[in-house]
Amino acid sequence: MLMPSRWFAQVLTVSAILALLSGCIERPIRDGDRHFVVTAAALEPYGYEMPDDVARYESLKRTRWFDNTEELEYEYNATGMAGLPYVYSLTEWHPSKTDACTSYAAGNIGVGLGGSAIESLDDEFSYGDKSQYGLMTDDGEVYGIYFAMCHDKQAFMLMLTGVVFDNGDQFARFIEPVLANIEARRNVVPD
Repeated sequence: MLMPSRWFAQVLTVSAILALLSGCIERPIRDGDRHFVVTAAALEPYGYEMPDDVARYESLKRTRWFDNTEELEYEYNATGMAGLPYVYSLTEWHPSKTDACTSYAAGNIGVGLGGSAIESLDDEFSYGDKSQYGLMTDDGEVYGIYFAMCHDKQAFMLMLTGVVFDNGDQFARFIEPVLANIEARRNVVPD
């Protein structure tokens, strides 16, 4: 399995630049925040066993941006442990549909900056106003899954390494519960 270091470094760089330009305030995590991101535990029904100390490798952060965009960012990073996946999930609620789709587009650009390619599987699964679903590859070798979407005022991104689904239907069963939670919350005013 290839390590996600190149593309992940690019995503972090883009995020850091946006943070510097925008200003943000980290907020306390609320009960139920995990329902809006994909966590490592969601992979267990698909045959991925997590270690007993899974929390040691997890982080969940809630941020409010100056424009009232609310963001939940989850990461499970145990890449040093053989056989364990890497999970990065980002959910954003924006003040406008344009902002959400701009964030979606920026995320897609950031993923491609590290030299990774996305082998499109859009014909197998799509969601929302715009979406991209595919296999992440490096020099032709598949090492994970990428999915991003914008719908109404929401944007969502998921990167999984060491994980591949058999088909679009299996991925849909995996991701749609989180997308439904995000959709249900879209009209809730963040605190």
